[in-house]
Amino acid sequence: MKMHYLENELHEYLRTDGDIFRFLEEATLDGIWFWDLENPEEEWMSPSFWRTFGYDPDEMPHKSSAWQEIIHPYDLEVARESARRHLKDPDVPYDQVVRYTHKDGSTIWVRCRGVAIRDDKGNPIRMLGAHTNITDFTEFKHNHTKLLDANERFSGFVRASSHDLNAPLKTLQGQLSHLQQYYSEVLDDVGEKLLSDGLETVFRMQSIVEGLGTYARMNHSNSLEVERVETMPLVEGIIQDFQGDIDEHNADVKLVQLHNVEASRELLDRIFRNLIANAILYRNPSRPLLITVGSERNDNETVFYIRDNGLGVPLQFQKQIFAPFKRLHRWSKSKGSGLGLSLCQKTVSEMRGRIWLESKEDIGSSFYFSIPHLLSRK
Repeated sequence: MKMHYLENELHEYLRTDGDIFRFLEEATLDGIWFWDLENPEEEWMSPSFWRTFGYDPDEMPHKSSAWQEIIHPYDLEVARESARRHLKDPDVPYDQVVRYTHKDGSTIWVRCRGVAIRDDKGNPIRMLGAHTNITDFTEFKHNHTKLLDANERFSGFVRASSHDLNAPLKTLQGQLSHLQQYYSEVLDDVGEKLLSDGLETVFRMQSIVEGLGTYARMNHSNSLEVERVETMPLVEGIIQDFQGDIDEHNADVKLVQLHNVEASRELLDRIFRNLIANAILYRNPSRPLLITVGSERNDNETVFYIRDNGLGVPLQFQKQIFAPFKRLHRWSKSKGSGLGLSLCQKTVSEMRGRIWLESKEDIGSSFYFSIPHLLSRK
């Protein structure tokens, strides 16, 4: 494509007139950096780069270690991994949002983009990058704060409500159980059916209240305790907890390769427990239940899967499956709070992972969730 004559002129001005370059840099960007990949400690940062973070450019060295000291540790690893992939393959963009700590202690959100400059053999020798400060989207920040406040108020309400509801539900359960134990002989078939249905409703309400309390506590929690988790014994323990249900339904559970991960043991246990319970709950009564649990690993994450040959989920409902209280199709007759998969999605999100479903009705379902390798370096 032929270059426009004005573009030619601009290139010439940029080459010969430093004021033009500085104008473009100051007017359109919040910092430029130029990195010597052959001498990685050497990196030039423009004055606006440092002013964005509250530093005097004259006092800051042109060293890569200087900015690495003020970037969020987790985001530093994200940037390093992104750079590694871009340097390996120029078609992979170097483009991410990262957090820096301002001199006054506040957080600066920056969109960081870059491109490698390569020699005649295609080897990267330099890297040019630009920063765009996206912190000062005032309306977004205002709305985000309002949403956080509303979410906190709602979570507090749910936590209090779930606590207050537990006591009367336990009392009602005790009364109905007493009635069933000592007075069932004086009830006719209709009365016994109503009493049995009443107890089942109470049990389900207790499950819903417990799920709501868990959901609200997750909204309230800000900490994430990451440790090395040996996944195989963790899942074996969960299977043991479900052994009664597994034996009752003549189910077969197969554990294949399960990679160890850096994650929250508590959250990982919750995910596996919910997904295995889900497979048992929505089994297909026309055939023996088979559940397979395993994992696969790639450069960026470990992907776990829980497969079953149960009822499956119709295609038109699969995008709704993780919504709270979404009970689909004939599943509505099954027991359960309707919160299990929603809790799984929220729990996986807490660990910066993904969760998704592949399913065919009357054939079975495969639930997948991922744990990123960089989680441990947060």
